[in-house]
Amino acid sequence: MLKKPVAGWTVFECGDFSCSASYLDDVPQMFIDAFTFGLNNDGICAVELDQEGCDTELLFNRYHAYAIQDRTIQEDKPNMIVTRLNKSLEEFVREFIYDINSNYSDWQNWMCYQDELQEYDLTELKEALKNYR
Repeated sequence: MLKKPVAGWTVFECGDFSCSASYLDDVPQMFIDAFTFGLNNDGICAVELDQEGCDTELLFNRYHAYAIQDRTIQEDKPNMIVTRLNKSLEEFVREFIYDINSNYSDWQNWMCYQDELQEYDLTELKEALKNYR
């Protein structure tokens, strides 16, 4: 789902869909917060990825997700692309936890403009996943 971060960038992938995400946002923490909320609230949550030029909204529900890419260059000519992502919220969460744990030291350096290493606590997310029905 989230590729190993390199130089302040990562890639979100699901099937044939992919988009990049910039270090301007704390992407891992945004997913932790959104997924924890979603697991505790009927499986509904969202994450917005900043691609420094266009944005992608990821809208998750219990059964699948949608990626909405805003590639509008001129305000009078909107260019929105919607892609259905065929994974359940539970599948996304499990993959996210695996991805963070697999490259934890790289994710600690995600906010590359800061001197301190980031810490990502997955405890609450794992507990919400365990209780998710």
